[in-house]
Amino acid sequence: MFNTVGCPFAHPEGALYWFHQEKRTFTGVDLCSRGKLQHIMKYLDYISDFIRANDIIIPANSDLVFELIRDPDSDEQCCAYYFANHDTRSVFWLDDFDMNYLSTRDDVKGVMEPSHVGLEIEAQYWYHCQLFPTCMEMNMDILEELRDILIYNMGDTMTSPLSTSVYSVSELQEIMGLTNCIEKSIISGLPRRPGSVGSIGRFMFIFFRNRFINFHGQPGARLARDQLIYETSSKRTLLVILLSPLLFFTPDIHLATLKKIGGDGHVHTHKASWTNFTQKLNTEWQEVTLYATVLLNANVAFLAIQSVDDASADGGRSSAQIASYISMIASIGSIILGTRMRAHDSSKDSATAIPAFDKNGNNRGMETLAIMYGLPTALLMWAVVSFLVAFSIVCFTANSLPDRMLVGGTWMVVGILIVWCIVAFWEIKQVYVPYMSKLAALVKYWDRLPMNLAKRFHIPRMKARPAISSVGQAAVDV
Repeated sequence: MFNTVGCPFAHPEGALYWFHQEKRTFTGVDLCSRGKLQHIMKYLDYISDFIRANDIIIPANSDLVFELIRDPDSDEQCCAYYFANHDTRSVFWLDDFDMNYLSTRDDVKGVMEPSHVGLEIEAQYWYHCQLFPTCMEMNMDILEELRDILIYNMGDTMTSPLSTSVYSVSELQEIMGLTNCIEKSIISGLPRRPGSVGSIGRFMFIFFRNRFINFHGQPGARLARDQLIYETSSKRTLLVILLSPLLFFTPDIHLATLKKIGGDGHVHTHKASWTNFTQKLNTEWQEVTLYATVLLNANVAFLAIQSVDDASADGGRSSAQIASYISMIASIGSIILGTRMRAHDSSKDSATAIPAFDKNGNNRGMETLAIMYGLPTALLMWAVVSFLVAFSIVCFTANSLPDRMLVGGTWMVVGILIVWCIVAFWEIKQVYVPYMSKLAALVKYWDRLPMNLAKRFHIPRMKARPAISSVGQAAVDV
């Protein structure tokens, strides 16, 4: 009975599937099970009878794939199927197919044009070639098409910092090297190597899926990864508005970067940008951990100074000591978070961040991620501020007026330089300008408050008295 459904093949990745060369049928069902085999034979006969009864002509160069699944409505076992046409590079069904069954149903909204749907249909075809690499022969036309895609993506990535390419330049060059190896196999007369066919199918699937997500060839196509196709609210929630100033605006900086990587929630299509972002984060957390460790040692040395310990009254702790304690706690928190986040992030990729990007336009997940990423740096800044407060208390409580004046003057100069650098920093527009605009709106609302209250409670407004010159002119007229 096995001969009626085909022979077993092992996918290069290790999965077992069955292929009948004459009938061009594929399945991943374990046909060694007699019960599953009987179900498959029954469904195959049903499909064949349906095709004959309705005089349906199936294209010659087409594959039939079937799988046993559970009906989500009745929970009964049924057969899922599709046809893959190699001539048109498409998949099709004998019944009406609901696009909601595709994995992109939650990612891509507003798909209306048949040409746009065709991109996903072709992506599904290449996914079929990836799953069943014995379904086709590799040829130079497909290889040259992939090379052309790779060449453009390399040029786009090298010339545009906001390229929509899935891979980095180095990764694209490695893929180009694989195509050279596959070309040698084709020339040597081995076009059906499953590893080569499966790899080409996977790359083509990724590139065509990326085109579908970016509305390639459609009005309003995404040309840069920070370009938003959908109208999503850019307003920040109260969470980040309140916490960002307390965290030295580090969440705002990370939030702006996250929106550039995947503003519409498609961070998985910008793997190169996400990898670059996480590498910078790891470097930042490593430096923060080092600085926090040094500051922790500085606080220990500061508390060991005899004059600082003698400054406490009645056996308690002085203000300088308390500030130093706060600095130590913040330093320890920064070290713990920096170390833990580095360990967590090193084992993850862009797929772990996808839940943080809400497909419905809600920025809460992205803002939470930005706050967490900024916590190690923010705690380090609070540790530095607390240590400077402790150090300043010791300096400004000195009995010598020249000492206090010298320290105060130095503080003033350093403070001016710090403020100048912050204002001159390029991120001032994306961090502080929103707060200034909100402050201006609040002042404007405050000026209009009396007028709004008068309208709300029907309070008569006093008319302004005319100027003296106007009164005199009126008397003359009389």
